[in-house]
Amino acid sequence: MLAIVFSTCVASQVEADSPSACWPSSVSETSRSGRFVAWFKSEPREPSEGPDIRCPGPDLANYPNSSFTLPRLGFYLETTPFNMASSSELAPLSYNWEIFGRFGITDNIEARIYTGGLAVYDGSGSSRVGFLPLTFDTKLHLAKHWWRHFNFSLGLEAYVQTTWGSAGFTNGLQYAVNMLADHLLPWKLSYEWNLGFVRAFDSAGNQTFVPTFQGALQRVLIEDLAIFVQSYRNAGALPSAALSKGRGTGSERGTVFGLGLQWTVSDRWVLFGSFNVGIGPLAPLLSGNVGLAVSR
Repeated sequence: MLAIVFSTCVASQVEADSPSACWPSSVSETSRSGRFVAWFKSEPREPSEGPDIRCPGPDLANYPNSSFTLPRLGFYLETTPFNMASSSELAPLSYNWEIFGRFGITDNIEARIYTGGLAVYDGSGSSRVGFLPLTFDTKLHLAKHWWRHFNFSLGLEAYVQTTWGSAGFTNGLQYAVNMLADHLLPWKLSYEWNLGFVRAFDSAGNQTFVPTFQGALQRVLIEDLAIFVQSYRNAGALPSAALSKGRGTGSERGTVFGLGLQWTVSDRWVLFGSFNVGIGPLAPLLSGNVGLAVSR
């Protein structure tokens, strides 16, 4: 709803601001092109064209994932050396170091591999140390269009979280599917949101399907420095929340709200961080991270 309200402003307002690197510089560029993308087709590039991490930007920086994909043969490595979460009803106080690799198969198909990485859980009076399981992920860019009073970009993401991790740090084979959406708004604002579900397990070992939502509203403060507010319901777009760490009854729910910064240091480097507050059994009361992304 927020995206629709903001995006109905006139296109001239959008053009007056600095558009995202993944959007065209004018409405007419998108209006002339087809609404849907060719998954297996890539645009020709000049040898002098180098990578620009501004498009599509890091996915670990905030809760939702962008609908845009890496260009063909592009590679991102994203990581959060500092990632802390207080205890919830499903998971104890924890620290982990996420690692996320992304590779562009074509301009519109992305292969991804994610792990929560090294983890330290506090439980039963002692700390447990191990590695969170591997997750295999893929993302498709489906469509992009810009009318005079509304614009959108759509993508689809699906992942499978394996059981390949340290004993006691896995929560069964899980998978999720998310629809991804982006909107470029007036006043140097952008909004991205995801809607989907994740398959998890309750304490009895029965599978349960939990609906999830993630959203982030971002604004450029000065060149290459942006601030964002973010939120998720039940789980983040990647398996880093309580559903991937513990088992409950299957009826628990939780919501998290947060504030963060993203600084594009150069065409290849981005630094980011956020602080978040949660409500509900699935959500840690306090959480935060500091990370970086680098492109090849």
